[in-house]
Amino acid sequence: TITTPTTANTGDTIEVLYTALDNITSSENLEITISVKKGVTTNVTLTDNKFVAQEGTYTIKVSAKDEHGNTGTASIVLTVTTLDTEKPVIEIQTPETAKVGDEVEVKYNVTDNASNANELEVLVSVVKDGATVNLTNNKFVAETGTYTITVSAKDAAGNINSVSKEVVVASSDTTKPNVTITTADT
Repeated sequence: TITTPTTANTGDTIEVLYTALDNITSSENLEITISVKKGVTTNVTLTDNKFVAQEGTYTIKVSAKDEHGNTGTASIVLTVTTLDTEKPVIEIQTPETAKVGDEVEVKYNVTDNASNANELEVLVSVVKDGATVNLTNNKFVAETGTYTITVSAKDAAGNINSVSKEVVVASSDTTKPNVTITTADT
């Protein structure tokens, strides 16, 4: 029986672990042969039954031969992947300023080195004065104040990133200028 895991990450040290038993020959007297192949044809050199994994598929085979010439064999397939440790990249594209009454659209772009778009979990929130702003189709109507837009994303490997951007909405000036005409005394 081979008890080595069947999945690993690039760079992991893999130890070939096994149990070999026979009904007559003691385990110490069994002739053990271990072979590891990467892909179909590439033999892997073991040091103390260990090797460093690189991305790809390995076939690990252990054979035990008893003192009567009977041979038993077990094999497993080990799949090695590169561990994704990179967070998604988020860019908030909404302008930093708006006017009262403007319809502000929360625009953003999220990319990831290993996950495609439908594997990303994206959450958008907008807060003004500590209160959550309700969005309709990622839009809101601007009122005077500062809005904080936050976009958070989680990729398939569980890496999380969050980016925030402030949008400042200045009050509209609706007051007409006051004009005074003065005449000079002659």
